[in-house]
Amino acid sequence: MTPPHGSPPRAIGPEDLSRLEAVTEVVLDDSTGTVAFAVGWPDIETDENRSRIWLADGHGVRQLTEGHRDTYVRFAPDGSRVALLRAEPDAKAEPAVVDLASGDAQTMPGFAADGATAVEWVDDDTLVVLAATRPAEQVDLTDEELARRPRVIRGIDYRFNGRGWVHDRRLGVQHVDVASAERRPVPLPGADAVDHRAIAPAPDGQSILAVVASDADADLTGGNRVWWLGLDGSSAVCLTPNGCSWGWVGWTLDGRPLAIGTTSVDRVTFSRPHLLSLDGESPPQAIGGHDVNAMALLGNGVAVPVDGALLCAGHRRGAVCIDRYDLDDGSVSTVAGGRLAVVAFDASADGRRLVAAVSTPTRPAELWEFGDGDGRVVHELNADVLRELDLVEPTTISVESADATSVEGFVYEPPASSRSMGDKRPGLLYVHGGPMFAYGYAFFDEFQ
Repeated sequence: MTPPHGSPPRAIGPEDLSRLEAVTEVVLDDSTGTVAFAVGWPDIETDENRSRIWLADGHGVRQLTEGHRDTYVRFAPDGSRVALLRAEPDAKAEPAVVDLASGDAQTMPGFAADGATAVEWVDDDTLVVLAATRPAEQVDLTDEELARRPRVIRGIDYRFNGRGWVHDRRLGVQHVDVASAERRPVPLPGADAVDHRAIAPAPDGQSILAVVASDADADLTGGNRVWWLGLDGSSAVCLTPNGCSWGWVGWTLDGRPLAIGTTSVDRVTFSRPHLLSLDGESPPQAIGGHDVNAMALLGNGVAVPVDGALLCAGHRRGAVCIDRYDLDDGSVSTVAGGRLAVVAFDASADGRRLVAAVSTPTRPAELWEFGDGDGRVVHELNADVLRELDLVEPTTISVESADATSVEGFVYEPPASSRSMGDKRPGLLYVHGGPMFAYGYAFFDEFQ
């Protein structure tokens, strides 16, 4: 890349960070082929991470929303609208519905004080929202009164980045009518004592899967269970035993429940996809058996059910790839890989079209599409900024530890534009724990 005005490339600096954007979420509407994706950036003026939703269809790419921080986008079943979470300045996230043709947004009121963390469509008229709720004794208190009272901390997870103080606010599921914005809680076991971490509406629209903390000290043990719950409160079946840890739930295309996680919280094990039984009596059935952690993503694009299989993100030797887990024979194959890191992804029902947010060591995440294993950028970001910068591709090394374990590392040498310091230069050693996740082939400004 040639810098503007013929100036030589230079090392990245703190002033460049607010100029860099990244794709953080990707969702595909299978019926229309339209892709919705979130583009985020650090806003120096507000000292916050900002985000807005864009659309890519057969007519090009356009910005859909103008919110302060719009995230967690989901297409309505009929493809005419999207639901998302919108956070205005100094407020928590609220669910909103945006019409794709007009861009008009309807916010679901009543969530801003405590915040929502996930939103999913049940049908074209109904949403389920995972949101923080106040204890019954606080419902009628003003924010000023709550701020005046002392915080009584009874657990380790008393404050979570992005949610604020959560020492007395538990996550629960709300059933929301889009037209009236009327909402009601979905009855869940232990709703007053524990958090509910993930949700997935059933294909019939009558029930959901929910990950529910096993007990009040689950923030210490990591234990939780998967429940199958009727949206009208008529039924509740626990599908997994105690002592497990689940992070994602979903449904196969033929209506079988799925979960990704581990069946033991007593030892470090790889997270794997599992088929569950709706009778609540059969144990979780692991799919595949290779040594790849099947839940490497930090965003909400962890796994996608497709025809006869489940696509999952997997971290291996610095790369975050997408693997296909066959639901019949348990075989595992990589459908998207390379010296890259998949941040989020989605796929068509037949699995043939795959769109993703992909980062490399020298590029923040952009919108990619994969076909036959090969990926290409379909929406480029930061071209002008990257043209000015002298960024470094890392080399990999492998070191054998005292117990013969092979430990990989990445070496970023000073760029050609840095001033000469002789044969020996000072170095920095960054250490990240494992084996579940590690540094890798993703853009990280500190390394550059």
